[in-house]
Amino acid sequence: MNYKLIIVLVCVVLMYSCSRKERIESGCFQPFSVLATEYFGTNEPQRWEIVGRNAGDEFLLKNGILGFVVERNFAQNMMPLSEKGLLKFTGRVYKFWPSWAEKYLGGGNKNIQLEVLVSNGKYLVFDDNPRNKFVPSIKKRCDF
Repeated sequence: MNYKLIIVLVCVVLMYSCSRKERIESGCFQPFSVLATEYFGTNEPQRWEIVGRNAGDEFLLKNGILGFVVERNFAQNMMPLSEKGLLKFTGRVYKFWPSWAEKYLGGGNKNIQLEVLVSNGKYLVFDDNPRNKFVPSIKKRCDF
């Protein structure tokens, strides 16, 4: 009898610890727009499209996120933004907590990503530490 209870508890703990958590927070900061070249301080910012094979991709695709905007080309499925690539920050923040395996085996950390509109498509920008000078103060409930 005790063995069944222990097995059930172990399964519940493993299922909980193996899942990552995601949350979307709205109204986290005042929306603003800036050229991607100014925001990143680089000449050729890139769009990194989601291909659906990474942890968390399903959540992002379900919420209409097409990919990430990053400062340089460092992976496959990247395309340069147009010269006038305007980033329209919406004020929404995507919060991520890593699973147990991501945290202790893969080195993952809690992080936030900022939603931007680029040519009417929704993308995310990774939050920097220290935070980018263009990003206004983020409400405490939206940050770690």
